[in-house]
Amino acid sequence: MERAETRSRMMSAAVLLPALLALQGCYEDGEAVNIATGETTARSSDATETLWLEPGSPVAPAAFLSRLSGEEEAALAGLLSRAGGQWREEPRMIANRFAGLWRDNGATLPLSGLITDFLALPRRSGNTLSAEIQSYRVLRDQGEDHRSALARLAQVRHD
Repeated sequence: MERAETRSRMMSAAVLLPALLALQGCYEDGEAVNIATGETTARSSDATETLWLEPGSPVAPAAFLSRLSGEEEAALAGLLSRAGGQWREEPRMIANRFAGLWRDNGATLPLSGLITDFLALPRRSGNTLSAEIQSYRVLRDQGEDHRSALARLAQVRHD
């Protein structure tokens, strides 16, 4: 029995090792991948090229989203300012929430369009962006497309 377990573990290792080595090569130090285009570019050593804006980062949320999406920073700054008036989260968290949702949707919409779509939802007091995005994700997981999920969110918020 012990010999069969050892053989099984060795087979698992033989299968997993090449996969792990391949994954390691996907994101070499000094490289960044633009999610929207798939382009690999040189990466600076600061946190601006990460997938999340870290607490205490000196990078402005709009600059972070601009680098991530390739969209104009000034336009994103205006949208984030409006979002800050609509939801209770801090600007860094709003940027992270939209960055995650944008990536989850395969970057198929412009990031600014995604933010604009959420800003068009009716306002409710005590509303958090986290709750809105979670509800949206549930609707998408249930088969709704982007527009239908937003329409259902708007309807629920009015009822």
